[in-house]
Amino acid sequence: MLSIKQEAWLQALESGKFEQGHRDLRTANRFCCLGVICELEGLERIQEGFRDGPDLLFRGLNNRLIELYGLHSGFGSSLYRDQSLSKLNDDGATHMEIATLIRYNPRKWLKC
Repeated sequence: MLSIKQEAWLQALESGKFEQGHRDLRTANRFCCLGVICELEGLERIQEGFRDGPDLLFRGLNNRLIELYGLHSGFGSSLYRDQSLSKLNDDGATHMEIATLIRYNPRKWLKC
């Protein structure tokens, strides 16, 4: 079962509200699938990413966000570490496709 935070993140990915970006959590007003988490958490935007307290986040999430959203790593690695959500995002999978993959097999992607 997904947590409230995980469900809100997937709904945000499915909403079409966030224009997709690549290689960084945020570039201008485009977001990696993991950058959407930063936006949902209201983190301060910086040029190519976010600030979470003292941490500058550009390509991956910090431990606080990994724990809060039940991810396996700051890059959204799968349980078996054979794939990551950030790589899928950068290779062209849409936010909707990423959300669908997570919903299809949440335990592969999230600690549920």
